[in-house]
Amino acid sequence: MRSGARPECGRHPGSRVQFFGRYGAPGRERQRFRCLPSDGPAHTFTEPLPRQVAGHEDCVECERSIAAHQGLQAPRCYRFPAREIARTLVGLGQGQTYRQAAERARGRLAGGGDSRHGQLAADWVEVFAPVVFASRAPTSWPDHGTLVLDHFYFRLRRSDSAKRSYFAWHVLCALAYVDGQRELWRLQAFTNATPASWREFGP
Repeated sequence: MRSGARPECGRHPGSRVQFFGRYGAPGRERQRFRCLPSDGPAHTFTEPLPRQVAGHEDCVECERSIAAHQGLQAPRCYRFPAREIARTLVGLGQGQTYRQAAERARGRLAGGGDSRHGQLAADWVEVFAPVVFASRAPTSWPDHGTLVLDHFYFRLRRSDSAKRSYFAWHVLCALAYVDGQRELWRLQAFTNATPASWREFGP
């Protein structure tokens, strides 16, 4: 996390930057800036990961006083800061259920609500986990060792019958054993586990 000082304009590095009001709904306001370049007209901009306007002068986690524009960084249109989303993803990786992780995230945010539904954590996994995993994901299949393929499925109960269910989706899996090390190589969801799905998934 950066200190929260006025950022540099991406279009005009080294130019003069001013605070230029705020934007967003009450309780979700972010800081706006104005760039005053020496070789062109002034324009407004926001940071790629804008900061929430801090509602108080002291940050418990940072253990220091902060200005209003030095709040936590948060994705655009998101009420929760990036730090809380990251904590939730880590918690899920450590074995928390979606419900537990979502409940803890809401509990740490003032006015976060008292819902115990796990959809909040599930949404964050869907949106942010691929971004986090992208830098570590294998870009090719192993050229030696052993590759084990399998799949598992998820069934959902039909809304019109308490006794009937259907296959919602299948997750195809590849586990590699290379040089004595075991590594989960690929996971991918499909609507079925037909040969066509395996051909799309496989090496």
